[in-house]
Amino acid sequence: MAVEVHINESAADYYVEAYTVECVNDELKKVRLAYVATYRDYDLGDEEQIATWLDLRNKLKEAYETYADGEVTVQLVIKDDWVNV
Repeated sequence: MAVEVHINESAADYYVEAYTVECVNDELKKVRLAYVATYRDYDLGDEEQIATWLDLRNKLKEAYETYADGEVTVQLVIKDDWVNV
């Protein structure tokens, strides 16, 4: 059984996406190839979580380095918001 949940970029603490940019009718259009997002796990240390996300980013880079339809950008975003500090 598969469970699908979408966490958008504004709500996620960590996300990595792979995308390419296509030109359609003289307009640049971002085409998302892969997207993985999650919230911070406060039971795990930051170092472990960041290492996991860097590993995932590197695996996506490897997977798309021979993408036939052009260059692929792999972007990792790590949010660190301080609330009530």
